[in-house]
Amino acid sequence: MVCCFFFCSERELQTFVRFGPDIPSGLCVLLIENLSSSLYVDRYELASLQENSGTQVLLNSEVDLEAPAYSSSGFSLLVYPVISDTCSGCFVASFPIHARYHRPSSVGKKHVLINIDGPRLLVTFETGLLPWNNSEYLKTMVQCSAQNNSLCHWMEIAYKQEVLSLQIPVGDEHGLCIVCTGTLLVIVLCSGLLGRVIWRNVQFQL
Repeated sequence: MVCCFFFCSERELQTFVRFGPDIPSGLCVLLIENLSSSLYVDRYELASLQENSGTQVLLNSEVDLEAPAYSSSGFSLLVYPVISDTCSGCFVASFPIHARYHRPSSVGKKHVLINIDGPRLLVTFETGLLPWNNSEYLKTMVQCSAQNNSLCHWMEIAYKQEVLSLQIPVGDEHGLCIVCTGTLLVIVLCSGLLGRVIWRNVQFQL
């Protein structure tokens, strides 16, 4: 029996895939994560992650780190987990995620809810043979690994998926005028003080 469960901890999305007490020799696992426009990942963090933990993550497209949620689109990730040191018979994958900026709420909401669906789960063997010769499983061709651009045969495993929900704080549109006015006053005050200091230094040198 194959179990897949995931959760979010300290800005990281963690997924465990359990195959039972023992993992078949040469088994490879692939997770296809579909994330909404409300989230993003940093390509440089993913590169560092591979060096430190061995987890390989591939992006299907370029991700604009600065764009807000309302002008972004969803994207997919290919995640290649590694065998866990703490969970017997498990593969584990963990990578950092970040929330994008959202529009301020006009109805007084303090948070928006972001849902993360469970990933698609695919398996294969290092030999290229599929684990089970069963026509009920969906078979597809996907990149073998982050280092190997060749396509391999993968078998998709169905499991009971759950939805992970995250609460992201948003601003209040009604306080926009107050914030802008306060920011402008601070800028004017700081500019005046800075200009005064510069003027005194110039006069002193003369």
